Amino acid sequence: MRVWTEELERTPGGLVFLDQWGSLRYASTTAFLAVIYAGQVEDPALAESYQTFALTQINYILGDNPRGASYVVGFGVNPPKNPHHRAAHDSPTNNIADPPQNSHELTGALVGGPASPDDFDWVDDRTDFIRNEVATDYNAGFTGALAEIVELAGSDFVPPPEPPTNEPPGDDPPAPGPVPGDPLTNAVTTQSDWGTGYCANVTVTNGGSGPVDWVVIIPIDGTLRDIWNAVGVVSDGELTAEGVSWNNIVQPNSSVEFGFCAERGSAAPPNDPPSPDPQPTDPPDEPNPDPSPDGSLSVELVTQSEWTSGYCADVHVRNTGTAPVDWVVDFQIEGTIRELWNALYTVTGQTVTAEGLDWNNLVYPNQPVVFGFCANR
Repeated sequence: MRVWTEELERTPGGLVFLDQWGSLRYASTTAFLAVIYAGQVEDPALAESYQTFALTQINYILGDNPRGASYVVGFGVNPPKNPHHRAAHDSPTNNIADPPQNSHELTGALVGGPASPDDFDWVDDRTDFIRNEVATDYNAGFTGALAEIVELAGSDFVPPPEPPTNEPPGDDPPAPGPVPGDPLTNAVTTQSDWGTGYCANVTVTNGGSGPVDWVVIIPIDGTLRDIWNAVGVVSDGELTAEGVSWNNIVQPNSSVEFGFCAERGSAAPPNDPPSPDPQPTDPPDEPNPDPSPDGSLSVELVTQSEWTSGYCADVHVRNTGTAPVDWVVDFQIEGTIRELWNALYTVTGQTVTAEGLDWNNLVYPNQPVVFGFCANR
């Protein structure tokens, strides 16, 4: 127990950190053991230190942390909404990305938590199993610790003099909002273009010194057909987009991403004002996608999570050529595909052949397309 209370690394917010995968389950289970052990030691000071240790870890989980947010679904301030749980997600297409938000609240579930000794190293993303897995062993120790703490609250135990709050530490907690001199920047990357429409990803980066409740305005060529991971409205050739409940705050030196698809109309594209005396012109040349890679595609597999009997990975397909490519790639896997998203695929032995969907089938020069899969070993 002394290793946990005195030797292990702690985050600046006080979480004792053992391992990246499910850091909160280790802390909460050890809190459970600590508060039980406190009732068995004869030294009152040592007993109180173990009780205090247990309270600090549980309070951190419930919201007393620099993020000012709970890690328990359905409880406290800004709790997780998208834990990795198939039934809570309830996808009609058996696709981990569809729908973007979980369909049901998995009330009371403890998510994995920060993946490093950085209090802000957490995102509400169901595809991030390291930070957002839920499991019976995660909740077992946590529930036991809560029960013991409730038991102590009914006895002579006196909690620490500073009760937990849901506010970040400091005299003046930062209020989300644009910070003067610290503007947001955004980068729009076209993922596919089929002439009468296109789809794009947008990366919003906070280069400032405080958290920002982000809103961005970007040009849009046509009418908005679909938008995900954000809400948006279009007016006069511009898309005004802002975050949803789980990604509305972008932390300093961090980014959030969203995407959209648009249908082109007859109006001139944004930033191309109509001529006062329009003249007949030839229509612009359409991109001429290369139907075969011809060595211009590179493929990189990036493992996102791994366990004894399986793993999940992202596949980055990048166009290293000079013309758009209607991409088809082959890559090797270990095991058998369990699910694959954002692409069509076939499997021959250990070789997977994947190709784009109607919204991401073109990969442009020096641009990537990303899809993912999970496999059983």
